[in-house]
Amino acid sequence: MKKQLDIWLKKEKYDSLNAIFGDHEEFKKTKGESINYKGIVEVFKVIEELIDKQEKKISLLDIGCGTGLYLWAFKEKLSKVLGLDFSPHMIEHTKKIFEKYDIDSEFKIGSTFNIPFPDNYVDLLIQVHVCMHVGGSWDSLKEMIRVAKKYIIFTGPSFDDELLKQMDQMIKPKAWAVSLPLLTQELDSLKDSGVIKEYDFKYRPSAGIFKHHILYIELEE
Repeated sequence: MKKQLDIWLKKEKYDSLNAIFGDHEEFKKTKGESINYKGIVEVFKVIEELIDKQEKKISLLDIGCGTGLYLWAFKEKLSKVLGLDFSPHMIEHTKKIFEKYDIDSEFKIGSTFNIPFPDNYVDLLIQVHVCMHVGGSWDSLKEMIRVAKKYIIFTGPSFDDELLKQMDQMIKPKAWAVSLPLLTQELDSLKDSGVIKEYDFKYRPSAGIFKHHILYIELEE
């Protein structure tokens, strides 16, 4: 995991991602179609549907916000946009974009395993394609539950049986990025204890050798 984190801290990684993700307005206009990357369109749709059904504007925190594409796309529908990223280069760049347009925003450098925001701080918390790189799906999810007031949208890996066998000999996936459907027991326990109101795995195929789920969680008031 340390090797992965070191890669994400490099400015070269920021430059490459900025080139891939491209223009913020184009991302917003095409609802994610401008980026042909691991089902971004499906993630965009889930977030948009949730925000649109709210009676009033809500706050949104994006964990691993990168260049802030999702925050930019929904900024008019949000009461406040917040971003967290492990890369100082990402945060510096993204913060300037939102400050330039005088958007109510808050950006911090930090980890998904130790989110530097208080309990019950934001209405909606999203994390897209983070734990697939740095691992710790369950530890990260517990932190998100702490910080979110009402909703969580979390994308993560879903390894099939054959791939699990292959990976078990290489990187021990449970110590890396736990397949989200394997967290059902933990999620059910939180539901029984009154922390989670409901949850749903929104499956989608992904490019590459494994698949992803979009995990939707609604927390109890």
